[in-house]
Amino acid sequence: MDSRSVFIAGDEGVLFYLCGVALPFDYSKNMHLALRVVEGKEASVTSHRGQVFSVQGAEQVHFDDRAARRKFPDHGEAHLTCRNFQFMAQLFK
Repeated sequence: MDSRSVFIAGDEGVLFYLCGVALPFDYSKNMHLALRVVEGKEASVTSHRGQVFSVQGAEQVHFDDRAARRKFPDHGEAHLTCRNFQFMAQLFK
């Protein structure tokens, strides 16, 4: 299994979002990892091809679609199922 490591340098608490789009495009195979800078922590995600991406100096931020559906009920499924949109809706008031 192939792996990649990245170190996040930033102020404690800063948020990052890693999004990997599968080629050829297949929505179900996209990769997502929401992160918060926290010294001494590590977060990782595995791609659909088995590659592991590890980020040192950050912890994973868990999210789901509930906030997006509650705050933006008039948006279509393309928005409500988008992980980037879900992350934004949950973490930003």
